Amino acid sequence: MDVKGTVPGNLFVTGKSLHFTVTQARGTVRYQLVDYWGQRVAEGQASVRDGNADLRIKAQPPGYYTLHCTDEDGSTVEVAVGVVLDRKGAPVPREGRVCADAASAWLVQGEERWRAFAHIVRTAGIPWVRERISWGHVAPDKRGLDWKHYQYVADVLAQQGIHVYQIWHDSPAWSHPDNPSAHCPDDLRTVYRFAREASSHFARQIQAWEVWNEPDIDFWRHLSDRYAGLLKAAYLGLKDGNPNALVLQGSLCIGVGSFARHLFESGIGDYFDIFNWHIYDVPSNYPGVLQAYRRLLAEYGLDDRLAWLTEAGIRLPGTEGAGKRILSVENQHKQCQFVPRSVVMSLAAGNDKHFFFVLPDYLENGIQFGALRPDMSPYPSLVALSACANLLGTSRYLGEYPTGVQGAAAHLFYTPRGNVLVAWSERPVTIRVPAEKGTVRLANIFGAESTLRAEGSSVQIQLAPEAVYLINVGKAITERVQPVPSRPGRLPQNKPCRVVVVGHANLPIDKGRDCYLFRSGESFEYTVEIYHFGEGTVSGTVSLSLSGGSAQPQQQTVQVSPVGRRVLTFRITPDANAEEVRVEVRSDFGAEKVSPCVSYLSRQR
Repeated sequence: MDVKGTVPGNLFVTGKSLHFTVTQARGTVRYQLVDYWGQRVAEGQASVRDGNADLRIKAQPPGYYTLHCTDEDGSTVEVAVGVVLDRKGAPVPREGRVCADAASAWLVQGEERWRAFAHIVRTAGIPWVRERISWGHVAPDKRGLDWKHYQYVADVLAQQGIHVYQIWHDSPAWSHPDNPSAHCPDDLRTVYRFAREASSHFARQIQAWEVWNEPDIDFWRHLSDRYAGLLKAAYLGLKDGNPNALVLQGSLCIGVGSFARHLFESGIGDYFDIFNWHIYDVPSNYPGVLQAYRRLLAEYGLDDRLAWLTEAGIRLPGTEGAGKRILSVENQHKQCQFVPRSVVMSLAAGNDKHFFFVLPDYLENGIQFGALRPDMSPYPSLVALSACANLLGTSRYLGEYPTGVQGAAAHLFYTPRGNVLVAWSERPVTIRVPAEKGTVRLANIFGAESTLRAEGSSVQIQLAPEAVYLINVGKAITERVQPVPSRPGRLPQNKPCRVVVVGHANLPIDKGRDCYLFRSGESFEYTVEIYHFGEGTVSGTVSLSLSGGSAQPQQQTVQVSPVGRRVLTFRITPDANAEEVRVEVRSDFGAEKVSPCVSYLSRQR
């Protein structure tokens, strides 16, 4: 027996019946619909004709359900079902804050499934998705670009009104022929051209771009000096292709370490629009990590940048089904509970947008991250994410409400539906909340609403690990909310220089410390590449400023043609007792204010 929903991903909407088709069944099919908490909410039977039957179940409130079907031969089938708020054709807002990583160009296969996936995202009310494209895949040789299935994916998402934020983190083999394992192309003009062509070609479908994934770990096999150059070239190309495109620097994922610090020393401030980071940790730790990044940004006058948290997931093992890629019921509940906590703490930390990782089925080293099963039916987490997007998607964080109960948390947001309090607890507890009206609407973790009656000037709510939303709770509660400082965040008026300098050494590296390793008593060659991504010919000087060593020559004169490249070499000699050497590439091209490039070196032990 086979049971399938009549909508993509079995994701139905409120106010409409749940319709399923049954094939290869015998006799009468009996069914039960059971909710997330194990309560039977509907049951019935359907007659089978020629092995087929139609199941129609009355409309259900938002929630996660399991449909249990049995025929007369004893064949049983369980189907995962989601019900979300019917948006009635309303567009998903560009300003929406509750988003998701999708990577559907890689994790979903085939045109039918890509169409179904885009429909699921739109139905769930998720306004932005993070996608993937492979430069090496679309440009296997130098002859041109073939957008392949990435074109189809971009088109179907755009047709559903979904905003796309795209990333690439590879380079074609032909761009570094002498070093097959490299990530950085030999000539950054290839990066500029690809970025320009991609952003221009997809200007209608793709609104934002990220230049590389997690370059502070092994997704980038080089140091921050070369990544800074790649980012600058890519930024200029992306903006030349589509001036309206938003550009995010490569997502930082290990906190404020050497890579992050050195990267900002290399003057990337005018070469990204939005600060971008990842975290896989308990949500209560999000604010502290972003605060540390904010302090780093402030050192370079960038503390007013918007921040997007573009990957936030929970590591749970797949243990069930074929290939052990399905989450157990216990882990489905953990993932579901994680979703609103993660969203709330991300927005409370000051992120402008939050991206759950990840929508499609994705098993990595035994860990299942997806909110969808392999057949694209939902886990409870997808319905919980939809509720977050609908209730908090265009919200403004007001502060934390003190529950007075250990293990219980509550946070207040201003929304189009009034002030909304989101609360949860590690164990079942009861709290009272100020309320100005006789009744208040209460939504469960999936967005199903009920009415609470006030007693005096407050309402009593039951908290559990599954978050609840107290909607339009009024203004009195704000007097008890712990105030938050104003959250910085606006798009910058960048003035990137079109002359880009990149310095690097052909030495072993220590990725963790973001430094090259030199041998005591030995000098080495240091290469500086100068690019001009503009019109006319520019002339100037390039010099090295060192601590812990000396350079020969210290300064060189150079002339670079339009979209030209020049390569200079210097010989660096570390001081006799130097443990560390810092190299800063400085340039003087007159009116062109060229950002520096900084490299760090450490004596090899």
